Amino acid sequence: IIGPIEQGGTIELVSVANPKRTFTLEVTEMLPPRRMVWSDGMPLGLFRGERAFTIEPTGDGAVEFTMTERFSGPLARLITKAIPDLTDSFNLYADGLKAAAESDG
Repeated sequence: IIGPIEQGGTIELVSVANPKRTFTLEVTEMLPPRRMVWSDGMPLGLFRGERAFTIEPTGDGAVEFTMTERFSGPLARLITKAIPDLTDSFNLYADGLKAAAESDG
């Protein structure tokens, strides 16, 4: 990730699933330490993608991490058919986040 992760900031994300692809995303919501949303889209609202990261306390000193994606717009159905299964890269991200959160550093 390159760029400031802050409300209204623009970041560049290199895809693990396709390292030749860089996404330019806007940080559309930033509520530290609980929620962050990145989004991108096409002109005229033809397609919009949004990825939300949420961390919620579970009450026992642990937290639950949720990462969701939502797609909208007239071209969403067509474009989402071309998106590969990203489950492995999402799990890799979640595992890295867990390791960082549990480390002493």
